[in-house]
Amino acid sequence: MTGKIAVFIGQVNQEYQEEMTRAIVEAAENLGYQLDVFSEFGSYGNNYLHAEGERNIINLPFLEDYDGVIVAPDTFGVREMEKQLDILLLSKVMGPIVSIRQEKNCFFSVQIDNRAAMARMVEHFVKKHGFKRICFMKGRDDLKDAQERYQGYLDIMEKYQLPVTEHMIFNGNYWRDMAVPAVDWFLSGEEMPEAIVCANDFMAGSVLAELKERGIRVPEDIALSGFDDIEESRYSEPGLSSVRMPCEEIGYEAVRIIDCVCHGGKSEQIVRLPVKISYRGSCGCGKDERGHWTSTLYQQKLYLNHVITQNGFMNNAFDNCDTMEDLLTAAYQFTVNFKYKRIFLCLCETVDENGERIAVTEKYTDKMVLRAVMESDKGVEIKEQRFLRRELLPEEYMEGILSRLFFPLHHRNHCLGYLVVEARDVDELKAFFNCWVMEVGSCVDKILLYEENKNLQEFRKLSMVDDLTGLFNRRKLEQELSKKMVLLRTVPVYFFIVSLDMDGLKKINDTYGHLEGDVALKAYANILQKNAEGKNMAFRVGGDELTMLIETQQEEEVKRILKRVDEDIATFNANSQKPYELSGSAGYAQYSPKDELTNCIKRADINMYANKMARKKSRVS
Repeated sequence: MTGKIAVFIGQVNQEYQEEMTRAIVEAAENLGYQLDVFSEFGSYGNNYLHAEGERNIINLPFLEDYDGVIVAPDTFGVREMEKQLDILLLSKVMGPIVSIRQEKNCFFSVQIDNRAAMARMVEHFVKKHGFKRICFMKGRDDLKDAQERYQGYLDIMEKYQLPVTEHMIFNGNYWRDMAVPAVDWFLSGEEMPEAIVCANDFMAGSVLAELKERGIRVPEDIALSGFDDIEESRYSEPGLSSVRMPCEEIGYEAVRIIDCVCHGGKSEQIVRLPVKISYRGSCGCGKDERGHWTSTLYQQKLYLNHVITQNGFMNNAFDNCDTMEDLLTAAYQFTVNFKYKRIFLCLCETVDENGERIAVTEKYTDKMVLRAVMESDKGVEIKEQRFLRRELLPEEYMEGILSRLFFPLHHRNHCLGYLVVEARDVDELKAFFNCWVMEVGSCVDKILLYEENKNLQEFRKLSMVDDLTGLFNRRKLEQELSKKMVLLRTVPVYFFIVSLDMDGLKKINDTYGHLEGDVALKAYANILQKNAEGKNMAFRVGGDELTMLIETQQEEEVKRILKRVDEDIATFNANSQKPYELSGSAGYAQYSPKDELTNCIKRADINMYANKMARKKSRVS
């Protein structure tokens, strides 16, 4: 074997990712490399805890064990994953790192020539169709590929000396939600557009729908094009003219760069590959493909109906699983809905060498447990085999495997383990596989709770309460925040997050002992609990770190509650006859649906620390 390559690519069973991964696998196997592909399925709505569980896949491998790494950052469906992965790669990988479709410092990159590709598309409208008034819907200005595509448009307009007026350019965002203002803007110009060129297919598809809604024919009244050639572009009516990514060529080139550098050769830092352009009905070219695509869409509809039905049966089956053996048996029965060779279920350790329970956290354990091996044509073998996480699988299961797929197994942000999948082709892991992985993770989490305490209802109650203070704990906080995120999908929800920190607890512990420190902390917690009235709640999330959720739209209400807390602390200090005084710092932030929940929590923490520093300066003065 030549060496090992790791690949990080999001939502690997999507069309673009499938094609590219297939090419990477083929190229790596031909050159004798072992290939490990690490993937996630993206986030779901505002469920930030689920997103954290998916993002955790980047922490699974020991990156220093790989000769090279390939990363496809624009496929990640979880925010902040790209930044966190870049930090890991730069600190741990000694060999070449290849970034696909994005230029990054210190990385090699395989890209398309966005500028030249867009220029070809715009020039097609000018030379083939004789258009002069060609409007452009830009992508996000902060992304380099969007800048390059816009420049390609300007190049051709300048080349043919065609005017570009204010209402011929609209600042889009690469997503589907800007079609109405974009069409309004283009139609309010001096003349009717002859064509609208969009920087990607998501925007082009939504513009197509909006033009139809207004009775404007495409391409008879206004021609249209996109970029990226996503699957739905071929299904639309008319078919959308678009620039197609050379997925296979990108995959082969990424592996070639790693192989070249690993063997002492040199490679260009940035490799640009030519694109293919599909001219379809939206620009007035291309043959009618509706018959072929209609048949394909009908087959997909049948499959999705099957997935929905099977998912219902699976939920019911998993609800009745009380042991790991029950789950593994039931889970194997539903693997008939996708194709694979073998699946390895690897769980984090829950019991250490001394028989003590290990709490489920957000991190993978150093030692893992192989709990099951599922083979599509043989059944499921239930196991209890411990191994080092660095190995990823016990050595005896490595023979003959050149490429493996890794997926995180979690429930919310509880890191439960991971799945190793050996498949004939990534394309065989259909949509049901995503549902299956999520349900397995949820059921494993439930069973671990059962195993920790057979009296589940009592345990659930206790697991949400901090033993020392009687306040709710971090798990309960996460649960309440998740509930609010679900409610926000249908009704407005208004609340503030208050971050609190008990001042001077370490000094009390050091001077009067930890027992007295516990007394002080409980007194502070009691004051918070007293003031967490109605739907408001108080939590202990760490040593001397506490949080309140206050349900209100009014900042004055938050100030009133915190003022009352300060007054109760002053009353305690006046009457307690303790040799120390209670003190606490607080900071708050209001949640906005337009922002990430994690950002709201960070703002509250920042405000709390600013308050703490101000109090320190005041005491010194």
